Amino acid sequence: MTLRVSDALKAARPDMRFMYISGQGSDAKARAMWARVKGETENELLARWGQQATMFRPGLIEPEGGIPGQNSLLYKLMYKAAPVLKTIGLPVVGTTALGKAMLAAAKAPRPTEKRILENADILALAGSA
Repeated sequence: MTLRVSDALKAARPDMRFMYISGQGSDAKARAMWARVKGETENELLARWGQQATMFRPGLIEPEGGIPGQNSLLYKLMYKAAPVLKTIGLPVVGTTALGKAMLAAAKAPRPTEKRILENADILALAGSA
């Protein structure tokens, strides 16, 4: 579905930028199916969009500002632990920072130099916005 939407957007607006939220650990050669599918999708988007595509690979996305998160017990526990996870250097990004980073990438006069932004890159871009 992502690739079909991407193709339709490219046909309608070939000059636009395309941003895709993937996830930490995405890799077309991964053993885990979720990581492999996301990695394959990233590769296809990069091939189709070139410098106009940016992949965002956040770690745990911490819901903020009333945004509901996942309801499973595991995610509820992870959200509670997010402040501790951040202090020990695990990849956590809040919804506010992720949004700021995406807006900064979209508004920049040129696309970001890096095509794939990992969690640390996302936080740095959000901090400069």
